Amino acid sequence: MRLKDFFMKSIFNKLLLYSLCISLIPLIVISVIQYGRIYEKLENEVNDSHKQVISQYMQSVNEKLDMLQFQLSQISNSTIVQDMLVDKELTPLERGVNISTEVSNILALEQNSAVRSCIIYSMREDTLAYGKNVTMMPLGKMEKWYQIIGELEEENYTYQIYNEPVLTLVGKINYLDTSRLRTELLGVVKLDIKIDKLLVKTQALDNVKICIYDASDSLLYQSEEVEESEDYIVYEEFIERYDLKIEFLFEKGAFDDIKKENLKITFLLLLILIVFSVVISSVYSRHFTGRISFLLQKIKRVEEGDLTEQPSLKGNDEIAMLDIEVRNMTRRLNQLIEKNYVQKLENKNTELQNLRLQINPHFLYNTLETISSIAAVKNVFVICDICECLGEILRYSLGKRYGEFVSVEQEMYHTKNYIYIQQVRFEDRFDVVYSLDERLMDKKIPRFILQPIVENAIIHGVIEKKEKGTLEISLCEKLGGLVISVKDDGRGMSQDELENLKEMIEGTFGEVKTSDSIGVRNVNQRIKMICGSQYGITVSSALNQGSCFELLLPLR
Repeated sequence: MRLKDFFMKSIFNKLLLYSLCISLIPLIVISVIQYGRIYEKLENEVNDSHKQVISQYMQSVNEKLDMLQFQLSQISNSTIVQDMLVDKELTPLERGVNISTEVSNILALEQNSAVRSCIIYSMREDTLAYGKNVTMMPLGKMEKWYQIIGELEEENYTYQIYNEPVLTLVGKINYLDTSRLRTELLGVVKLDIKIDKLLVKTQALDNVKICIYDASDSLLYQSEEVEESEDYIVYEEFIERYDLKIEFLFEKGAFDDIKKENLKITFLLLLILIVFSVVISSVYSRHFTGRISFLLQKIKRVEEGDLTEQPSLKGNDEIAMLDIEVRNMTRRLNQLIEKNYVQKLENKNTELQNLRLQINPHFLYNTLETISSIAAVKNVFVICDICECLGEILRYSLGKRYGEFVSVEQEMYHTKNYIYIQQVRFEDRFDVVYSLDERLMDKKIPRFILQPIVENAIIHGVIEKKEKGTLEISLCEKLGGLVISVKDDGRGMSQDELENLKEMIEGTFGEVKTSDSIGVRNVNQRIKMICGSQYGITVSSALNQGSCFELLLPLR
């Protein structure tokens, strides 16, 4: 209870606690998530860097092996070597020297440290050959490589000679005997490659340990001794053609140091943000408390005229007591204003009712029917038609049977009644052309919006012409909406007059004094209020070329 009373009386402490909870919890969560993303990004960058170094290194190794394989094929396909092996005029020693010289020229043995040896084993018993790089096959069968390779079924293999890892490439020397049209196997070429010289470490791999395994996962070579106590990031690469597996072991110590440094920076930033949040929350809580702001908002609403009862503040402090007084004052003020307002409203309603009783629509309808009956007796049927049209217009304007929205067909019907009366009034000084899309006649539009536009076109357009004018009313679908166009061929307007009319229609021209202008502007404002600000009236006109009013409405 003491803690509760403490928070109820101390606005600053309560708001400070709320602010810290709202700010620190998301801050800590975001920091943890961000640290995880940074760690993942760092790990990906390290992996990409390692893979790029390994890719460049493996490309270099493959290029060396491809070059040695190419040189081996050059030796096995050398016509000089083949001719020497079958030349019976040379002595074995001369034959061996010549073949050794050719092999050395092809391989450039003095400059190629990766080549351990290259020996040609001749199978020709009638042309013996002995030299630095050539000997007879019976001697080769006694060596370790032949025991591994068997009956020349493999092209390459790995083994160790005196603890030295060696990759051996073997190629057959075939001789085409053109006289007998057959191919003869003269011997084989064995190229021994030093694996430790082939896989030379670059500067980028100074701190990387490399291990090489054969097809049976036997260790052939390792650049440095691998300590089991250390952690490594291991990548495996395969040279499938030679059945070699290469492991690259990157020490994790450098990566762990970067991770620790990143963690230290993250926590340091988090600590700074926490301190900053505490300071900001304290300042905010001391100067802008929620309960005071709530009370101020209530006072502002009363000042703006909103006297509805608002939720009350809880607590036992001075602000809660002020809230009670404001609420009581608002209630008393609302009662006084409501009493005066109701009295005035009742007086207004009484006055309006009296005005309505002065002009009874039924009285007007009955009067028009009386006039129509008298005109029929006198055989003045045009008066009958005018009375009928005027009665329809009166009923339509009052809107008891129609509502706020009517169909285009209904609006057009009552507009035609109005046009008929005007044609009779002005003794057919204008014709009317209708271009209506029948598919759109059932669309809903606001009631009584077309007659003021037609009236404006007749009074300020076609009637002002000396000759007979034409009024065109069209209905179409355009710009994703319904467009009703009223076009006349009257005197039109100058550019200044057109701009003034547009400003007047939009309500920016000041007070409008003519009833016709008020009608057009009211139609535009009704359309915008009912349908939206993107709809309304657009006007185009040119002097002595007529005017065109377009009403853009939504498709309902």
